[in-house]
Amino acid sequence: MREVLDGEPYHVLWFYEYDRERGWRHVPPRADFWGEQREMQTTYFTLLYYEKDEALAGALSARLNGWWETACRLTACRSFGEPPRPEVRIEPDPLVEVGWAAYDRNTLLIPSPLLGRVPESGETDPALISALAEQIATRWGETLLGEQPDPYSEVAWVRDELTLWLRHEFDPSAPPSGLFNPLVEAYGPAIVPEYLDLIRRGAGAVPALQQVTGTPVADLPVNWERYFTYRLRAEAAMIAEGFTTEARLLFGDPERTEENGVVDIATEVMAVPESIEVQGVTYFNGTAWAEVWFYRQGASVGDALVTFEPFRVVDDRWVHTLAYFEDWGDLLDERSPHVTLAYHELDASATEGLMAKLEAAYGQAVSDFGLSPAALSVSVLITPSSQPGREAPVAPEGQGAAVVPVAVLSPYASGRRPGVSVQEYLTLTTIQKMIESLVAYEVAPFPPHHPLTVALAGWELERLGVTPPAAQNVTPEAFISQPFSIETLWAEDGNMPGFTHGTATAPANELAARVLIDLLVERYGPQAIPALIRYLPDSISLDDWLSRSLGIGTAEIE
Repeated sequence: MREVLDGEPYHVLWFYEYDRERGWRHVPPRADFWGEQREMQTTYFTLLYYEKDEALAGALSARLNGWWETACRLTACRSFGEPPRPEVRIEPDPLVEVGWAAYDRNTLLIPSPLLGRVPESGETDPALISALAEQIATRWGETLLGEQPDPYSEVAWVRDELTLWLRHEFDPSAPPSGLFNPLVEAYGPAIVPEYLDLIRRGAGAVPALQQVTGTPVADLPVNWERYFTYRLRAEAAMIAEGFTTEARLLFGDPERTEENGVVDIATEVMAVPESIEVQGVTYFNGTAWAEVWFYRQGASVGDALVTFEPFRVVDDRWVHTLAYFEDWGDLLDERSPHVTLAYHELDASATEGLMAKLEAAYGQAVSDFGLSPAALSVSVLITPSSQPGREAPVAPEGQGAAVVPVAVLSPYASGRRPGVSVQEYLTLTTIQKMIESLVAYEVAPFPPHHPLTVALAGWELERLGVTPPAAQNVTPEAFISQPFSIETLWAEDGNMPGFTHGTATAPANELAARVLIDLLVERYGPQAIPALIRYLPDSISLDDWLSRSLGIGTAEIE
């Protein structure tokens, strides 16, 4: 049959069998259609195939031999050895997949392309070429550096990078190696066998690089993303197996102590080891910040997180370090009529355009809250430390008499949802913190985390079109099983029952408070918000608050 897909013509074989009772039936492929089996001896391979696949066997023999010769030349296999002579079998079996046979690690299986669509031009399917390139490259990597190296050694990383490099040499459309491609470009192909020789002799991957290049680690033209992925996976696996002390000694920074470090998210403790992927690396002041994507241990399926983990060079090797305050660089600041924004050099790129957004959000909020911009300003500090008082906000110059401090944790010391950029995360989080701080300042001494305080801030954030990162995957449906009543929003002493975060009633009360605020605004308009804020700190009950603010009672709400 002739089929046309996306404008490209293909040939497809359909097999039919005649049945006297049911007539012609579409049936699975018949092996005898392929004819007699034949054998082809080439320089490096033995090919077994059937007559109908003779054209494919001829095309593959030249390509496979070329790859084998290339791999041998690039790795100096005459000195270090090469894989044993493989047998390649092209089989008319729909259950066969491209790969080395389970029954014989030296037999490479290929399903006949006639089992599927064949380009009318007769060219070999590029997907098959890519799959074969991967298999041959993998076999060379395993032969030169072992099939199952110690999972905590760096040999596994070097082997995988060697496989990537060889595959890219065979098939330029395949992704390059972050190790060997830049090394060969900078130092020439002769560096590869020299480096592999050191690895086979037991040298560490990074010290061996310095030895063959004469270049310090930090100056090497290497993409370290996959290396940091390997290191974090190995460290997390050791910790998960109960070898925490050993992991710290093997992968940690011997020169830095937790007492002086900045508290961050312990990715190596939280992560499912095999889920860890480093998506990028930011270099600043001698520290490499690996941007890490991972699934959390025990979390629901699909619940992923993105964090930063710092690495630095100690004794000619990369170590998973503890971040110190100075790793963020000097403190910088920007000023506008009502907002002072302070941040460290490391966070500078993530704050581009943030000041204008803060000033706009501030202007909208003070208008909605009925506040005087001349009497109130905001000092925002993006800081590495979650410890109160570790770093003081920058004092505004010549601004309002009252200053509301806003502390936001640096994205390099916190986590975020996948798909949210550092800039987006910082913008959303900073606006959220600013609005929450403004509301908390105005309703003080009313509790800042009371559901009514949170609901007032949430109403303004929604009005601004801001969804805080922590709430992006939270919906009211998540709380429908919780008790729901405005009666629990205010106890006689002015505190909420179940007020502490994490209690069974807290989510329901937060939802009840938000529904109440939305209902009041729907009935009385946005102009109700200034009164609700103004009278909240002096009210002694929900009835008292509603009466002072709007002249109504809870009975009218229920």
